[in-house]
Amino acid sequence: MIQADSWRQELQMFVDQVVKRVYALPKHQRSLLTTLEFIEAEQSSLNRDLFPSQGCYYIKLAQIMDHLIQGLTEAKDKEAWFCEFWRGFDEIQGTEFSLNSVIVHQTDKELTVQKYVVDLLEDQVNQFQQNVIECSKHMFKRIPDIIEIIVLTTGKKKILLPEPTSI
Repeated sequence: MIQADSWRQELQMFVDQVVKRVYALPKHQRSLLTTLEFIEAEQSSLNRDLFPSQGCYYIKLAQIMDHLIQGLTEAKDKEAWFCEFWRGFDEIQGTEFSLNSVIVHQTDKELTVQKYVVDLLEDQVNQFQQNVIECSKHMFKRIPDIIEIIVLTTGKKKILLPEPTSI
C-alpha cells in the first residue's frame, strides 16, 4: 500500500540530492546547464509508482524543477556550503536536535540558513526553526540572522528572523 505522502518524500529526496550536487561544485562551475544535468540524472531515480497519477508526477515535477532552477541560478555566485546532516545534543535541556540538507551562507556580517522544500507544512516550521537555531549555536556559536524556506511547489519564500539571544 502506498502512503499518501510517500511521493512528497520522494520529491524531497530528489530536491535534496540536486541541491547537494550543485553545492558540491565550486561556485564558478555552478550554472544552469550543470543544474539541468543534475536534475536529469536524479530524475531517473524517482519512483513514479508512488505518485497518485502520471499527471500528478509531471505537474509536481515541473513545478519544483522550475522554482528550483530559478533559486539555484539566482544563488550560484554566493559563497555557501551544503550541510547534509548535523546532529547535536543540548545538555541543559536534555534534547537532541538535527538538521539536514540546508545551505549555509556566511559573510562577515550575516549568517543565513536556507532550505528548499517541496511543500511547507506550517506545523513543522517552528520545529525546523528551533533545529536551525540549536545547530547554528553549536556550529557557529551564534544564531542565524535569517532562516529562509523556499517552497518549490509555489515558488514562495518564508523568511524567519530569529530573535537574537545570548548563547
